[in-house]
Amino acid sequence: MSRLRIPKDDEKGLKKLITLDDNSVQELVSALGEVSPVLFRTELASRVASALDTISRSDVDDIVGLLPPLSLLSERRGLSTTEIAEDVCQAMDDSDDEELKLSGEDRERFKERLIDLLSVESVIIGAKALELMFENQRSYSSARVVTEVRPIFGSTPGESPTGALIVHMLKITYREEDQEKEFFVALDTLDVGTLRAALDRADEKAESLRSYLEGTRVTYIDPKEGNPDANTAT
Repeated sequence: MSRLRIPKDDEKGLKKLITLDDNSVQELVSALGEVSPVLFRTELASRVASALDTISRSDVDDIVGLLPPLSLLSERRGLSTTEIAEDVCQAMDDSDDEELKLSGEDRERFKERLIDLLSVESVIIGAKALELMFENQRSYSSARVVTEVRPIFGSTPGESPTGALIVHMLKITYREEDQEKEFFVALDTLDVGTLRAALDRADEKAESLRSYLEGTRVTYIDPKEGNPDANTAT
């Protein structure tokens, strides 16, 4: 198995976790435990930051932003939180940045902090939900509709059109095997109504299932929360 490599953008989160005092770490763990699971790490950081007044927002963003990717990696590799925390420590040992190199009690203290944070349910469930969301052969990325008029000419092409059709070209962009692909589908006005009815029905079924889940102990994770692409169309 290849050794873990830490992206440069995540190194500052590790440094901030190293320098955080023990009380602040425990407050961070407690705040994470009180928020509901979400799909996106920016939303998770935002919720945690709103519950804390002892840690700066930028520090929360950098530290909490580390957790979902590491939890997701742990899930994909079948590693425990202890094992993934040790992998992070080894990656820090291999780093060219001296601030990331720890030894003795400092290394063990940092490792325990990371284990505590990665063991919080909101982190684990959110990472698993994100993995499950995209566990498909193809995953939708975006859509665009180009509407055009297609003229109908009579027997003499040089004369003005005698009729016209309105056609909508629906472009669907999706991801398959880590590649972005697309396809086009032609729709007439009747097709648009049929598609809209099917999507409205999907919304109704989703609302029914959300209401059902509210009466259970199962947490519904809304993909719109914290998603910058939610409610956009072209």
